[in-house]
Amino acid sequence: MRGIRTFAVSVILWAPLSAQVPDYFPLHPGNQWIYRCSGLCGEPLAVLGITQVEQVGMNRYSLLEGFGGRRTWLRQDENGRLWALDRGTGEEKLWYSFFTPEGISYDTSLDPCSRKAMVASRNASHEGPAGKHDGLVQIVYPGGPCSDAGLSEELFLQWTGLLRRTETTFAGPRTYELIYARIGGVTVISQPELHFSLSLDHRVYTANLMPPVDPNASVPQMTARLSMRNSTSHAVPLTYPSGQRYDFELKNERGDMVYRWSDGKAFTMVFGEEQFGPGERNYVVVVRLADKVGAPFPAGRYTATGWITTAGQRLYSASVGFEIRHVH
Repeated sequence: MRGIRTFAVSVILWAPLSAQVPDYFPLHPGNQWIYRCSGLCGEPLAVLGITQVEQVGMNRYSLLEGFGGRRTWLRQDENGRLWALDRGTGEEKLWYSFFTPEGISYDTSLDPCSRKAMVASRNASHEGPAGKHDGLVQIVYPGGPCSDAGLSEELFLQWTGLLRRTETTFAGPRTYELIYARIGGVTVISQPELHFSLSLDHRVYTANLMPPVDPNASVPQMTARLSMRNSTSHAVPLTYPSGQRYDFELKNERGDMVYRWSDGKAFTMVFGEEQFGPGERNYVVVVRLADKVGAPFPAGRYTATGWITTAGQRLYSASVGFEIRHVH
């Protein structure tokens, strides 16, 4: 049985292309795709990520990582063809030709057991974990040199990437379906989920203590966002012991609490219940990173934690690390 490392997807160079060439897998650094595998799989999930871009000669390539540690440098040319670079030899080999006319096959080096590919349709439809989508590019793979192994079909969603892939292995068939895609820092597709997260506007906050020190400008300010999303078909019951709905705190690297949002605030002592979702709710907290006398917090590493203040244990909570630096 071939391992999950043989799984690969199409990507497009992170660079402006002609308006007539849509991205079928945008390659901005930080993009990520998560697939759920069904059938005879080595692992239940597979993750792809774009980690960097680099100029090589006259061309710019994006690095695709994932699936058993496989790393491939890719670029797309002006005709929408995707090329994989061999850094050792400098040779490029074709992975995809998205705009080859329907029904015409082309050579591909994507998989050793699938030497030919063909665009079967530009208007395919599919309904899976991430919802229903139309206008998909469908690529099929005629029989290759391996009698019982190779790619069968792939579906690509414009501006997102590979939506589904089916393949045959020596031990039987398997299918990968997209359940999550984060493109350009935005979640553009996701299977139904219940999710709670905490986001900070910076990783490093700097206190400017260069003389003359301006007390109003020297203390850095943090903006934090607590986000709860329910995209499932069922509401989530939430029970609160008071009128408070969320809280947020900062701790230094010794574990001492230096800030809590709820300190000094009054909340109604009224028991509350609600059914949350489907939908999304956000709470935003703005914090001056200073002590009670207005002096900036000491330089060092800190942890921010936010949570929904339901009764009992913290069911919905998240933490993020950050750093404070001083400039003298």
